Amino acid sequence: MHLSDLTGISFDPLVLRESIVKNEQLRAKRRLRGWSQDDLVRELVDLGIELGERQLGVSASQISPWEHGVTQPRAPYPKLLCQLFNASRGAGSGELLPLAHRIH
Repeated sequence: MHLSDLTGISFDPLVLRESIVKNEQLRAKRRLRGWSQDDLVRELVDLGIELGERQLGVSASQISPWEHGVTQPRAPYPKLLCQLFNASRGAGSGELLPLAHRIH
């Protein structure tokens, strides 16, 4: 019998990692840099322009739902977030996964 059978909670490393990242990593990374949500928007737009991305239309009101896993950022924002925070995306998702914490 597995612990997940007793608790009903998944202990699959991928599932656990994704839920942690979805709920905490973007906000934690932003706060670690001392950025407000508006600051993050400015950084995303600046980086997007620098990389030649078009149609950048992110606003501070979109950041909170991303940080809480309510919505996922659409392209090109997952890529830009990863570059800003030196991270990779979770397997098959737009979730931010710090490079130092990847599970192989």
